[in-house]
Amino acid sequence: MKIYFCDICNESIPLKDINSNRITIEEGKIFCQKCAPKKGRANERVPMPILATMGVLVLVVLGLGLMGWKLVSEQASDINTLETTVATLNRSLGDLPTQLGTIATKVEGIDGRVQELSDDLTTSRTELQQHFERLDDSVRAHHKGYKKEIQGAVDGVLKDLGEEISDLKDQVSNVATELRSDVQTRIKLLQEKVELLQDVVTSRGGAPGPGPSADVTPKPGRDTPPAPDAAEDREINGHIAKLADPDAGKRYAAVIALGRFSGPKVVKALEGMLRDPEDYVRVAVIQNLRKLNSVSSIPHIIDALRDKDYFVRVAAVGALRSLTSEKLNFDPDTSPSDRESKVKAWEKWWGENQSKLLKGS
Repeated sequence: MKIYFCDICNESIPLKDINSNRITIEEGKIFCQKCAPKKGRANERVPMPILATMGVLVLVVLGLGLMGWKLVSEQASDINTLETTVATLNRSLGDLPTQLGTIATKVEGIDGRVQELSDDLTTSRTELQQHFERLDDSVRAHHKGYKKEIQGAVDGVLKDLGEEISDLKDQVSNVATELRSDVQTRIKLLQEKVELLQDVVTSRGGAPGPGPSADVTPKPGRDTPPAPDAAEDREINGHIAKLADPDAGKRYAAVIALGRFSGPKVVKALEGMLRDPEDYVRVAVIQNLRKLNSVSSIPHIIDALRDKDYFVRVAAVGALRSLTSEKLNFDPDTSPSDRESKVKAWEKWWGENQSKLLKGS
């Protein structure tokens, strides 16, 4: 049995409706009694896709209308603002001729004042010219006198300048002398450091010396020096006083000068300078104590092995070897911990041998 479906609602059409001719067949399509189209084009049913498209078009038209209304409103506001501005400009332009007239009047007044000033200037110039002509004769009369006074003043200035130039020459000469002394001091310091480095190289290249238990033989030439005379004592005191000078160069020069003397006073003053803030001063102190064969200064020199400056440590180890004939192993270039163990060895050696050394000195 054949089954028919409605082309609109897609429902099956009962057989009784087909037999009773209650269906509609139009243009090859079958419609049930419920969906059968009415007669006439006006009553035809509009498909859903068309209705949807029409709805979208209506919404688009409404949106465009709203946008157009908004643009027209904004344009109207701008036009109102522009009209207000134009009205303001028109009022200002209306007042402009009056203002220009006022300005023209003021300019005319200024022109008149300028003319008056010009006339006054011409009159003043004429009067000044006449006045200068009257003064000309007087100036000529006094010219010779003024010339003589000026010449005297110039001579006085030249004389004063000559004295100042002489003073400047003396100052330059003094500065040059100080610079030469400073250069010589620095050269001497460099020479001493080179000698210290040579001592280090020699000590590192030679065979190791005897240990701490070696026999200590006092070096010759350590007899007590004779007491200085009064003039020499004054000179020593002068150099000792300079050890407190804030200028490191002057302290260094005083240390070098004290190296030419001897005696407990000199040794004590030099030992006190082992705490000087400048390394080259401390190096010079150790070198002088070594030159003076000051055995009593050995504990101070041993303590100098702990100095933070390399060259001070080099000078200290060289002085100890010279004063004691000992060659205890001490490398001034190692780490602080390694150096400290060697310093303690020197201190132990001194505790065991100081009586013998001091007795022999």
